[in-house]
Amino acid sequence: MPDDFLTDYSLEYPGEQNQRRQAYRVRVPGLKVSIGEKGEELFFPVLDLSVKGVAFDPVEYVREFVEDTEIELSLWLRNKLYLSLLKAKVVRVGNGIVACQFQNLDYRQELCLDKLVLEVQKKNISLIKKRRNAKNK
Repeated sequence: MPDDFLTDYSLEYPGEQNQRRQAYRVRVPGLKVSIGEKGEELFFPVLDLSVKGVAFDPVEYVREFVEDTEIELSLWLRNKLYLSLLKAKVVRVGNGIVACQFQNLDYRQELCLDKLVLEVQKKNISLIKKRRNAKNK
């Protein structure tokens, strides 16, 4: 087996090229995003989160967000700061959603996002299994 086999591969599934989403998205109860300086932050409810980006409800501030601009945001979980200084690019604004793609995350930020998404994913799988077991009884 060639040495480059383990490092030079990619997997593609039929129709995958046409999909807009690049990562698994989760809904995290109690997760909010803040934008602005400490003490003057605006907080918005997060609609979904992935390791690649975040979508949130801009409430009445929808006009404040412009596509292709960079913003800095923080994530708050149950009113406690979870991650700060996340650079993101606004990629879509409309229909009650501001979608942002993270830019140049450092290793710690990536690790924290991975962990949060994975934990929510595991919790969701556990709930699905419990529902199936209860249904089959």
